[in-house]
Amino acid sequence: AYYPFVFILVWAAAFLLCVLLWALIDRINLKVSKKDEKAEEEIGAKKKITLFFVSAVLIFAAWVPCLLASWPGFFSYDASKEFVQIWYPEVPIWGRISIIHSALLLLCCKIGNKLFGDFNSGIALFSIIHMLLGAFVLAYETVFLYALKRKKYIYFVSVCYFMFAPVIALFSGCSNSTIFGSLLSTLLMLRFYEIFCLDSLKEKSIARKIAGYAGFAILAILTCHIRSSFSFLFSLMTVYVIVKKIKKPQKIIYMAAVFVMIFAFNKGIVKIVNAENPPDSELFSIPVQQLANVY
Repeated sequence: AYYPFVFILVWAAAFLLCVLLWALIDRINLKVSKKDEKAEEEIGAKKKITLFFVSAVLIFAAWVPCLLASWPGFFSYDASKEFVQIWYPEVPIWGRISIIHSALLLLCCKIGNKLFGDFNSGIALFSIIHMLLGAFVLAYETVFLYALKRKKYIYFVSVCYFMFAPVIALFSGCSNSTIFGSLLSTLLMLRFYEIFCLDSLKEKSIARKIAGYAGFAILAILTCHIRSSFSFLFSLMTVYVIVKKIKKPQKIIYMAAVFVMIFAFNKGIVKIVNAENPPDSELFSIPVQQLANVY
């Protein structure tokens, strides 16, 4: 009976910890003049792009031996159910599992079967897509941390950790949708901090602002569909915007609109494919597991 309250407290405490850490980082940021800030931003943009691609290549390359050792990858957890429910029309679709994730899995299996005559190559393709997403997200996080602190050792420690940490390397090719969701939620939190805490779009052109906010909305919808229970994380983000950005009602309206779009998309896609509704217990049990995955 008390489980929902424990669940809310766990998420709230974790989110509060993130906010406190972000506030601490904000306080120690160095102040520079407008001229130096602009020059530093221009140089930093090129350096960030270079570091991002270098990091992504290094991380992905370090994971390849794990993929080869477990070829064609880890086809585990919900992936077997996803494959069955989409490959065989007579099996009802279960709304608990991400429909987009299942569709991507089916597409990869069809491509592998068409080109090589077996499903293993399709599963390998799916594992490689997982690894690419993981490498890009963790490379983005590495550059994000480096840009905040501007200390080289942070960059090298982060890259080495993501390359060689056993759990990360082994699960990089796992087909489980929770891995997908954890990576997307990590990227969503980073983008949230950049847009709403650092106000990174403030000085951008109208076109870049529209692209930035639209990209964040799409990322939020996709993240909360891969595991719809991630919508609780987004709801806490919305509360933070309301509390901290009360003088900017347009941001509150934007977050509320994205929040509505998340639920509308999840309900709509379940209805379109005539999937079975997920059990309500999923909204309370899965987020705790995913929180552990993200951190």
